Amino acid sequence: MPHPTRSFFFCASLLLVIIGSIFPAPLHAEEQDPITYITTKLNKGALIIGTVETAKIPSLHYKTEARIDSGAVMTSLSAHDFQFFKKEGVPWISFKLPDGTEVSKEIVEHVFVKRHGKPPQKRPVVLMTFRLGSKKKTIETTLTDRRHFEYQILIGRNFLAHDFLIDPSAHHLLPINDLSD
Repeated sequence: MPHPTRSFFFCASLLLVIIGSIFPAPLHAEEQDPITYITTKLNKGALIIGTVETAKIPSLHYKTEARIDSGAVMTSLSAHDFQFFKKEGVPWISFKLPDGTEVSKEIVEHVFVKRHGKPPQKRPVVLMTFRLGSKKKTIETTLTDRRHFEYQILIGRNFLAHDFLIDPSAHHLLPINDLSD
């Protein structure tokens, strides 16, 4: 007669193998073959982009160059002339884009953003809809005056997640004609 402890471990191991084959654990990108990972992402509709692409805010007919920054958690939009007010008790903000377009949005929250060599900055967060190539998403966006920077939009991970693969050696990989509304 087999030893009861060995029988238990054998049955438990067999059960784990069966469960694992029915419900396989999701693989992380680093556990997959890189070619398979990239092919799977592209087959699911992911786009390959460079470090700079043309971005659009369709509702405002606003189009500009955007820096792709996978190190940034949240997307950031250049805005200035902030006016804070309440609408039916809800906090709102009006602001101008670099081209002078005036916008008013409900404030979702305020976040503190880390900056290199400077103290964190408190920024208002609003919902904005951006288009990058054929992908259009409404995401939380921080507002800050970026007029002194080369790029007025910084596209962060909250826009990039699941839909883009970045080629750091390239820029402007997306066709401009994909920017229609």
